[in-house]
Amino acid sequence: MRIGFIGAGRVGTSLGKYLSENGLSVSGFYSRTQSSAEESAEFIGGSASAYSGIKEIITDSDLIFITVNDGAIADVSHNIAGECRKYDIDISNKIFCHTSGALSSTVLSELKILKAETASIHMLLAVNDKFTSYKDFREAFFTVEGSGVPAEVLKKCGSRFQILSAENKSKYHAAAVFASNFVVALAELSCELLEECGFSYDDAFAAIRPLLKNNMNNILKNGPKNALTGPIERGDFETVKRHIECFKNSEPDITAKKVYAAVSEALIRQTGRQPDSETAEMLKNN
Repeated sequence: MRIGFIGAGRVGTSLGKYLSENGLSVSGFYSRTQSSAEESAEFIGGSASAYSGIKEIITDSDLIFITVNDGAIADVSHNIAGECRKYDIDISNKIFCHTSGALSSTVLSELKILKAETASIHMLLAVNDKFTSYKDFREAFFTVEGSGVPAEVLKKCGSRFQILSAENKSKYHAAAVFASNFVVALAELSCELLEECGFSYDDAFAAIRPLLKNNMNNILKNGPKNALTGPIERGDFETVKRHIECFKNSEPDITAKKVYAAVSEALIRQTGRQPDSETAEMLKNN
C-alpha cells in the first residue's frame, strides 16, 4: 500500500515519518506551497516525492491522508472530486482520510459519492514540531472513524486506537480540549491571579511550576479519580466560600469566578462531597 499526503505541515509530515519509520510506503506529499512538499518528502526520504498536482498524488497512492486545517478539508475534498471528474480518475479503490479531531468523515461526502472509502483519524497528542513530533507518536492514542483501513495501518505500527462513531467525534474532541487546551488556560489564569497579588508574571509561573508538575505526576501515577487534593476533596466549603468572595468585578477576576464555580461543581460531582446550601447557591449563581 502506498500512502500519500495532501498537506505538508506538522501533522502530515509527522504522520508520514511515523508510518515510514514503521515500514510503510509513503508515496509523498502535495502542498499548495511546493517548497513545503519538497521539504517533507526530503525529510521522509526513500521514494517519497513532492507532487506538483493533486491528480498525480491520487494516481500514485492507495491511501491518501488529507492533513490540512479543519476549515480547508471540505474545499480540498471538493477539489479532489473535481480533478477526478475532469480526468476521469477511478477512485473506487482509494481511501481518503482526514486528521481532524472535531470533524467526521462525512465532510468527505463528495469522494464517497465517487465510490471512494472515507475515514478520519486523530491522535491524542499535541503535534507542535514538523520534524520531531513523530517520535512521540509511539505513545500516542489514536481514534479512527469511518473506513477500517486506517485502523489496519495503525495496527501495523503497533499503535493503540479506539474506533469512534461519526456522532461521537465532537464529544471526543471536547474531551481532548479538557485535557489539553483547558489546562493551558487554567495555568494562565492562575498566573494572572498571582499578578493581582503582586507577583511578576515570571515569578507567578515559577511559583506554580512545581505545583503543576507534581499534580500532573500524581494524575499520571494514580489516575484523576485518586489524584485530587484541596478544599473540596476535604469538604472544606468555608474556604470555597472565601475564594468566591475574594474575586473583584474586573478581569481577570470575573472570568476566574465563573471558571472557579464551574470547575468546583465538577469536583463536587467527582468527590460526592455535598456543600452546604449557602455554598451551593454561591456556586450556582456564578
